[in-house]
Amino acid sequence: LHLKKLGLVLCMVAMPWLAHAASLGKLSVFSSLGEPLNAEIDIFPSTDEELSSLAATLASDAVYREQGVERSAAQSDVRLSVVKKEDGSVVVKLNSAHPITDPFLDMIVDLTWKDGNGKDGSLVREYTLLLDPPGQASTVVNNASVDVPKPITTNQVVDSEKEANGNIVTGK
Repeated sequence: LHLKKLGLVLCMVAMPWLAHAASLGKLSVFSSLGEPLNAEIDIFPSTDEELSSLAATLASDAVYREQGVERSAAQSDVRLSVVKKEDGSVVVKLNSAHPITDPFLDMIVDLTWKDGNGKDGSLVREYTLLLDPPGQASTVVNNASVDVPKPITTNQVVDSEKEANGNIVTGK
């Protein structure tokens, strides 16, 4: 039974690479509480065709409701853009024109692309942004969730437990 659980978790983790699809990585926050948002999410496109067609937005209100995540008013000011940096890495830039006064922002990012065959791809992932008070070090969050294609639902890992840090643990 434990081997089955481990196999299921490994399949889910490997799904983006097996499907040759883009994936979202860690979140890095460079702004503090009371400042306009400045953050980045790593993207790992699998092909040049995907890279040229990548687009990122906040998920629809329906996805927020489905996931039970409250969409705060501050999110209406957040702009997402896909950027290729000088070092060749690709990120989703999250910026706002106005200061963010909420210390936590739960956001659901929707990444879309076209593959080399013209097929549409989509990935939805939830991130929690922690904005430290001014003077604190910037925060890097590596959500240990599993990227899955739309539609997503909560608690998809059957009979597994999650530790407080979000890692999936089997065999307890």
